[in-house]
Amino acid sequence: MKIDLNYTQFLDSFFEQINNVGLDITGLPLDHIAYQASTKEDYEQHLPEFSKLGELVSEEIIGGRRVAVVKLNEPFTYKNYSISALELIEPKEGQQCESAFQHAEFVVSQPFEDYIEQFPDIDWDTSSMHRDEFSHLKLNFENGLTLKFLQRPILELFEEKKK
Repeated sequence: MKIDLNYTQFLDSFFEQINNVGLDITGLPLDHIAYQASTKEDYEQHLPEFSKLGELVSEEIIGGRRVAVVKLNEPFTYKNYSISALELIEPKEGQQCESAFQHAEFVVSQPFEDYIEQFPDIDWDTSSMHRDEFSHLKLNFENGLTLKFLQRPILELFEEKKK
């Protein structure tokens, strides 16, 4: 099964949402983008396709479902961004969703709280901000896409975890 990896269309819509809420992400590195599978079977069919694009650096259970991270052989490029990793996410038990790109994550160097203070009018989702592993700050858009902020690049986090 061939998957549609038209990330350009996803990112066009994604950046439009960022502009709509008035968030300034200038200078922040776009770390990776994530593809949400609609079913467990869909995830299993997509994994070999994703693995052909680079090195599977991790596949583990995060938040109760499998998440695979692929370090791309050829980074995806979008405008002035170079995206070096791709995430494939299995749906959680009972979750209804389409197979499509679902979120993108940027790396921020300052504490999440500083970012929240900088943009107080934004309806931040702080539910994953203090997790022990893979903590992040989220912004859920009306069109179903999600923006996430990480403190460190995902490939760096998994590299460290291996050690």
